[in-house]
Amino acid sequence: MKLQVCGQEIFPAALNSLQPALAPLSRQCRHEGGPLSLKPFCLSDTLKQVEIERPQKHGALEVFPLRWPVVSHLDYMTLDEALEARSIEITEFTEGGRVSLVNIINRSERMVFVMAGEHLVGCKQNRVVNSSVMIPPDTQIPLPVSCIERGRWGYRTQTFSSGHSSSHYVLRAMMACGAADCDRGARGPKANQAAVWREVSRKMRAMDSRSPSDALQAIFLNHDARLNEWAERFPVPTDCNGAVFVVGGIIAGADLFGSQETLRKLWPKLLRSCAIDALESPEQDRESTAAEEITRWLARGVDARQQAFPSPGIGLDVHIQGKEITGASLVVNDQPVHAELFHPTKLTREPAGADRADTNTYPHAANGREKRPSFEPLFAGENRMPMQFCSFDGSYLERLRSGDVQTQQHFVSYFSELIRLKLRRRLSSPSAIEDVRQETFTRVWVALRNERDIHQPESLGAFVNSVCNNVLREHYRRTSKEVPSGDEAEANVPDPAIGAVDVIANGQMRQKVRHILDQLSERDCLLLEQVFLEERNKNQVCHDLGVSREYLRVLLHRAKKSFRALSLGVTLTT
Repeated sequence: MKLQVCGQEIFPAALNSLQPALAPLSRQCRHEGGPLSLKPFCLSDTLKQVEIERPQKHGALEVFPLRWPVVSHLDYMTLDEALEARSIEITEFTEGGRVSLVNIINRSERMVFVMAGEHLVGCKQNRVVNSSVMIPPDTQIPLPVSCIERGRWGYRTQTFSSGHSSSHYVLRAMMACGAADCDRGARGPKANQAAVWREVSRKMRAMDSRSPSDALQAIFLNHDARLNEWAERFPVPTDCNGAVFVVGGIIAGADLFGSQETLRKLWPKLLRSCAIDALESPEQDRESTAAEEITRWLARGVDARQQAFPSPGIGLDVHIQGKEITGASLVVNDQPVHAELFHPTKLTREPAGADRADTNTYPHAANGREKRPSFEPLFAGENRMPMQFCSFDGSYLERLRSGDVQTQQHFVSYFSELIRLKLRRRLSSPSAIEDVRQETFTRVWVALRNERDIHQPESLGAFVNSVCNNVLREHYRRTSKEVPSGDEAEANVPDPAIGAVDVIANGQMRQKVRHILDQLSERDCLLLEQVFLEERNKNQVCHDLGVSREYLRVLLHRAKKSFRALSLGVTLTT
């Protein structure tokens, strides 16, 4: 047997490395079928046998009930059941909070299932669960989440409660695509937080919803009456354990569960999440979607690539990626718990040739309407905009505070590049860099809401830098008490071909160079890093900075002169 884990094929002898992530399940499942199985559940085999029932239709929403031929004997509670019984407690990851993680404690003797997309409200800001997770009994674990309330970073309650809602399918599909593409760390799947915020803002405008803190939950509260009306039109499918949802004639996705009872309990959340998207779709008569089209789409999953990762809880998180289909399946003790499938090309991509926002302009579509944002990673390396240094005025700050989308996109794009440049010199782990970046933006957004925090628009850059410094110091204090793991640990392993004296000497030299770079101006540091450390093509550097080759030589001469002076202990004057 071969198993693909974290992108690599491993054999039974190497499976011991996965045992720590799966061991808590052994005592729970021993009575349900013998020893723990590490073989991933094969979704493709069962998709061939899915039975499609007669659809239900209302407005722009069609629901095709599914009979998924699987058997699961796992005993667990849903999130809402566990919260109501006070069997679990969900809090911020630390007292200071961390955007991408929350802490969940299961005090019961039963497992607890948390579905991807479920909303957690309260604490310092509302969150959405990144992927489906099974929480072991009598256990405390970190739960990967994303922020869906950009404008708040302060305690409203000490613990999270259920939002009794799940993210709309467009956002869930976007997060599933991002999780499939991301570099997963030791703490599970991570979403592109900037893209999540962008989609939340777009959805709130499309639904004409308002929230002082940009909370996605406001949409469900504002449209509660209409959602209840739709819920009456779509009762829980009988004798089924899944459904395909079609919005505006386009397949949005499907949810399948290991038991009919789980579908029944989570049906209100699933239906409301699709109804929210259907309410956005224009009201018009459409022909019903043919069952054959659903069959053809599900068949795409048969040939899709499956990639297994240890789940943040117990079991395996199996990512599915194929032509016109993507998603994930949570498998515990070789028994399916939940599979979510999406049609990424129709729900999560911009039309071909769509322009991306420039760093210094705010374009709109030719018809005057604002463009629908792409859900591809916002800062993929091949799509980064040329780096240009900006100054800010009162008009820019006002547009930023008022929620102007193009200004916000420019702000995030511009400062993301500078923050990453700053952090690459200080942190070796890409996941740590992303955590600090996201935390920095969260705090800056909250400060922007409070007009007393930023008095001078021209000091906006210095303010963002100081916030980043504070977050970075907190990260240093936190990680100094933790044992490094994953990519951070690997980054600290010395080359075995280098002697001990060389390691010490190289380490001292790196510290000295880093210390000098930290004292240089942002532009000098950027030039030296790109030309000498990253060895980038000078023509590309000129293009990014908007200067000629002749002037680049002047800038490099000045930067090297400043570096040389600092290395000799000379204090630079401004």
